[in-house]
Amino acid sequence: MSLQSEVGVQVVAADRFCQHDQIMYEYYDRNPPYDPTLAALERSEEGLLVSRLQQVLRGRRVMEIACGSGWATRLVADVARSVVATDLSPTRLALARQRLGQARPQVRFVLADAYALDQVEGCFDAAFALAWFAHVPKDRHRVFLDGLHDRIGKGGRIFLADERYNIGEECPCPGEEDSYELRRLEGGDYYTIVDNKFEEEELRCIFGPGTKDLVVHLSRDYWWLDYTIS
Repeated sequence: MSLQSEVGVQVVAADRFCQHDQIMYEYYDRNPPYDPTLAALERSEEGLLVSRLQQVLRGRRVMEIACGSGWATRLVADVARSVVATDLSPTRLALARQRLGQARPQVRFVLADAYALDQVEGCFDAAFALAWFAHVPKDRHRVFLDGLHDRIGKGGRIFLADERYNIGEECPCPGEEDSYELRRLEGGDYYTIVDNKFEEEELRCIFGPGTKDLVVHLSRDYWWLDYTIS
């Protein structure tokens, strides 16, 4: 079944989890990879995000969720003891591995489902995900976070971040708890995907239970947070 121009919210809702995941990784497989330069990061809010990311994960054994093209994998590998970068897309994993090159023996790439992190081998005391949580349907928040916390374990450090701005067009869907965006590709195809936005109070409600030392930061374009699993 094609999930290109004819895809809509109704298709996602018909088989919510499977269709949503398929749409997400097909859209990102066809989208140009994101790869900001260090100079661009230094001039942007995203540079502050990266600085906090590296501070939180320095010296730790890290699992990355939804690594995509691997731009953040490289930055974390500069400071972490080890990194296992996971993604559901073989295409994205291959791209991330190619971009990182062979000079990072402390980095490993693994095909993995973010909702089945117990299947990822390794010892971890930290995890992070950038531009991922916005795409998690709200009725899967608890499933994702419970699985993440169980896999990393008590005392582990977590860092999550996402955009606050719209990349595509808002796509209202009455009766749906999630927000959707229409993301168009250069060739004209489009994908309707879950893209939730959050304010600080909602983030604290989602991430406060079962955690300690929660820090939430909202800038103009991004939110990021980190905490310790309790």
